[in-house]
Amino acid sequence: MISNKPIILFDGDCAFCNTFINYVIESDGGYFKLATQNSEQFNLIAGSHGINTTGDETIYVVQGDQVFQKSKAIRIILSKLDLKGRLMAFFMQLIPRFIADFGYGIVSKYRRSIIKQTACSLPSQNFRSRLV
Repeated sequence: MISNKPIILFDGDCAFCNTFINYVIESDGGYFKLATQNSEQFNLIAGSHGINTTGDETIYVVQGDQVFQKSKAIRIILSKLDLKGRLMAFFMQLIPRFIADFGYGIVSKYRRSIIKQTACSLPSQNFRSRLV
């Protein structure tokens, strides 16, 4: 097993995704581990859990043998954060999953144009310590 903590698999080359992950790092008290899409660990975890990431624009949370994706993954992540995150998770659970996944798909498709940043900042020591 790579980690006994839940692992977030995400696109490490996307400024929008990195902004969200930085919020997670600041708010989760060390609850999650991280793996970026361009890392060997990401491929190892994805392969061992049957996740096909070809052309994928999805965030995943891996907890033991369970894999959550799209809006369900976001809701799980938010539920382990600060009060703002937990409130967002609460309101997300009121939205039917197919609608939440549809909204997730729209944000995912246009995420690179939401935050128009050509380069991400260098990862902090805290960020690097959370990588699996």
